[in-house]
Amino acid sequence: MDLNSPNDITVDQYWKTESDAQAGVNSIYAMFYKDGLWARWIYFRLDLTSDEGYSVSPWTELADWTRFNYINYNFWEGNAVTWRDTYKAIFRCNQVLANVPNITFQNEDDKKKIIAQAKFFRALHYYYAGVIWEDVPLVLDPSTPADLPKQVKVDEIWAQVEKDLNEAFEDLPRDWSADQLGRPDKGAAKAFLAKVYMQQHKWNEAKGALEFLISGAGAKYSLVSNYRDNFTDTNENNAESVFEIQFGDQRKGGTDEAQNASSF
Repeated sequence: MDLNSPNDITVDQYWKTESDAQAGVNSIYAMFYKDGLWARWIYFRLDLTSDEGYSVSPWTELADWTRFNYINYNFWEGNAVTWRDTYKAIFRCNQVLANVPNITFQNEDDKKKIIAQAKFFRALHYYYAGVIWEDVPLVLDPSTPADLPKQVKVDEIWAQVEKDLNEAFEDLPRDWSADQLGRPDKGAAKAFLAKVYMQQHKWNEAKGALEFLISGAGAKYSLVSNYRDNFTDTNENNAESVFEIQFGDQRKGGTDEAQNASSF
């Protein structure tokens, strides 16, 4: 027997209204607060494999990262949980990109902005997947539990990131209103394009992307007089900030790292 739970909203029931679309894109932002991503573990992964990374810790996996030794692929704290949350974020982006184009909006520009945000974030998460793991599965449609996506070369990941960011740039605004603080704008798209270009040693392309922020139509940024202002909680979203995750007490939660964690 095929029975539908009256307590669950199915995909067929959802993705009908503008509010559905807005809630869908907002769910992508919620992934920043997951332990595998920007609430905790991705910092370890990136910092320990940077020039700043050094460890004599008895925690073998963390110390190994500073030596670029990746032996335990099942290491939960800094590998499996980051992989899980990365692809959960990508799934949410793909849901928006697959369903929002079919929703009728009163203002077509509002629809374009939602789709552009989803493309920006899919690019962002694939960028870090490429930096951390290089060759990874490229999933561009909402996945199902039975899917077995194939691994692709990192060059294909970079190409998709470039495509998503260039398309997002076209429909993202130069500025958001104050009540929309924390959403990516055209400057954020160009800045991330520069990052992915530099990963590929495309220096001229990176220079062109950054010129938009420095001397082009997006030149609204400047250096702060005290560089320490970039590292305190009292000077957030300052003149140097291109894209900033909005952490706050209203988003406090536990650190449930269990594999079946389902909280937003």
